[in-house]
Amino acid sequence: RFSKLRYSILKRLSKKSLPLFFKGGDIISLDPIANGSYEADIKALIEHFANNGFDNFLLDIGANIGLSSCQSGIKFSEVHMFEPNPNCVSILKINSNIALRDTTYVIHEYGLGLDDEKLQLYVPYDNWGGAFVKSNENEYDDKLLSSKDGYGEFNAKNYDVVEVQIKSAAKVLKDLFENLASNGKTKGVIKVDAEGYEKFIVNTIISAKPKEIEFVVVFENWKNDVAINEYLGGN
Repeated sequence: RFSKLRYSILKRLSKKSLPLFFKGGDIISLDPIANGSYEADIKALIEHFANNGFDNFLLDIGANIGLSSCQSGIKFSEVHMFEPNPNCVSILKINSNIALRDTTYVIHEYGLGLDDEKLQLYVPYDNWGGAFVKSNENEYDDKLLSSKDGYGEFNAKNYDVVEVQIKSAAKVLKDLFENLASNGKTKGVIKVDAEGYEKFIVNTIISAKPKEIEFVVVFENWKNDVAINEYLGGN
């Protein structure tokens, strides 16, 4: 009896759920299951620019299981999703096939960093969306990396540690921008959610940008003392 009641309640609560696959109990899964959208404010911002001429391409750097791309990607001519976690990529492929079957998309199964190398990705057990790489390019210290996921201090036991492929952001973005420009796709949106790599990636994006490419960048930030010029090539 209680099983049927729980089933009925869940069915009602998830009636408007995004038609995608999720990891049950994970932090990033709750909103799209209960409310039918993921980060509604960011979704609205991305789609605003897509509806106002920046619809040639969407670059999703830190795509995870594809929630941002899968709910907004149909607004764009071409979608590129970057995700180094092989476990997330497996779900990303399924979700993209569901939501973007009529859209041109590419899944890049690696992260963006300084060089081509293998690094360790720390994945919080209850928050796949909070995975991070610890390196000199990561702006977050151990305290911030731990606190953003609800931990009092850094402890490797709170994470699934996965070896992932990282590729040179400068080379990848330069080649991608040149390819987009050569196909007349010059205006788009770039979403960066890389858990501490945002400053490095945004500045690399700006450095790699050819003059004919225009874009809007939307990025996550957990630091309180960030000046915007730091993300515009400044120091």
